[in-house]
Parts: sequence; structure tokens; C-alpha cells
Amino acid sequence: MSKTALKKLMIQMTHDQVIDLVMSLYTARPEAKEYLEFFLQPDIDQRLERSRTLIIKEFNRRKRFPRPRVTKIRQYIRDISSLDPGPEPVVDIMAFAVETACAVGDDNWLLDVTQRNMAKLLTETLVLADRNGILDLALPRLTHAVEAMHARAHYSRAFKGLLKDALESSL
Repeated sequence: MSKTALKKLMIQMTHDQVIDLVMSLYTARPEAKEYLEFFLQPDIDQRLERSRTLIIKEFNRRKRFPRPRVTKIRQYIRDISSLDPGPEPVVDIMAFAVETACAVGDDNWLLDVTQRNMAKLLTETLVLADRNGILDLALPRLTHAVEAMHARAHYSRAFKGLLKDALESSL
């Protein structure tokens, strides 16, 4: 069903039917419940803090080395983005994920696919920030995170190089 078809259907519904539909949606889907609760009490700082905690937890998954699931990290970013809080919080959580990857990748080996995905996320963060006129907020954070990485071990040296290339190609 398209948005247009849904809108036409809802226009034909009575006020009480629309309320029943929203209440049914609220109880049926956790995502809808979360969205409606945010709609009622838009506390983006609390949501960002929760997403930051989940991203850190994801980077702390390990066997012998960290095994973060990039799909989960992107899901946490999408969760913030889906609330439509504006570009600043979305860029903030994206930059936080890259900063966390830099900190973890500095001391630990990350899978090559994780390294490439974090470089891609860095590029996407800069593109989004530039498109919304807040590049001056994101660029220093990301540049500092990449520059703060040490190049002691071959794995951190390669990851830092990959991120520097992504940073330079995005500008």
C-alpha cells in the first residue's frame, strides 16, 4: 500500500477509527511504539545516548579480537534517522560510530570488511554533513579521530591509511 492510498483511506475514516488504528499500531509494532513515544516526548539526547551505548557494546563484541556487526551499527543510526530529528543528531551518531571504530581499531585488529565499511560510513557522514551545511561540526571530529590513531601495528596503520584516504577523497 502506498502513502497516497493510505492517506485516501484515512480521510474516509472517522475520527474514532483513526484513533483505533493508531492505538492498534502502537500495540502491534515496537517500531511504531518507539516513534509515537518520541513524537509525544521528543528527547533526542536520551535516544542518542542509548544508541551510543549500543554502538560501544557492538564494538566490544569479541572472540580474540573485536567483531562488531556493521549492520547493527547502521541499524542504530537508522533508528535515530527514522525519528526525523534533523541532520545534526544523525551526523552526530554517525561520527560517533566512526570515532569509536578509530579508537577500537587503534589497539585491535578489525576485519577488513569492517574497516572498509567504517571508511564508507566516514564518507557518508561527511557527505550528509556537507549537504546540510554542518560540515564544520563533523569534519574536525572525524579528522581528529583519524589523526589520533597510532600507526604502531600493521593493522592500525592500514586502517588509518584507509580512513585518511576516505577523508581526503570526501573533501
